[in-house]
Amino acid sequence: MMLFLAIIGVILIFLSFFSLLTAVTEHAGYFWQALLLVLSLLLTAFSIWKLPYWHASDNQPATSQTSKRASSSINGNQSPTFSTSESGTNVQTQSLKEKNVLSQLQKNYKTFGTVSFDGQTRTYKVVPANSDFNKAITYLTKHPSKYKAVKWPQEVSNTVSTSKSLKKALGAGYTLNLRNKADNESLIKVKDGKLLYNKFAN
Repeated sequence: MMLFLAIIGVILIFLSFFSLLTAVTEHAGYFWQALLLVLSLLLTAFSIWKLPYWHASDNQPATSQTSKRASSSINGNQSPTFSTSESGTNVQTQSLKEKNVLSQLQKNYKTFGTVSFDGQTRTYKVVPANSDFNKAITYLTKHPSKYKAVKWPQEVSNTVSTSKSLKKALGAGYTLNLRNKADNESLIKVKDGKLLYNKFAN
């Protein structure tokens, strides 16, 4: 529709311009011709501005800035070192170690989202609440081929590193699962430092 109006506007500009030129040459009244030329220019400018081309970028998040904030939110504490004993001489039971690690994860991810632990599956679940990160996920869901633009591989790499730290602190058999807040589906799942699932794998 806007393209059609733009074409009509260009045609009207030419017609009104030559009509105005003729009126000026013949020393006739040219008020209406001048008014038509001005209106044609305004119509054409408005139609061109409303073309989808100029507003395509408005439908995308600022990927580099958004992904940078999202990355810093989730990976602000890369590969944390977990303390698994209350003192240098007292060794905790495995259950206490799990609770201690959960507490430290919750502290590390405080500004990013929530962390919970499922003792039956031995899974630490991270659900992002960071708005910039969630916007990046929404964008990736619609445009999965843009995973590199929002530095998704870096997110995966850092999650794997955190999983390796979990293994050092608790031993083998623990899963780190980053889930989408919108639908609670897994985004990244890592066990013992090995990637099990990546939603936006290339």
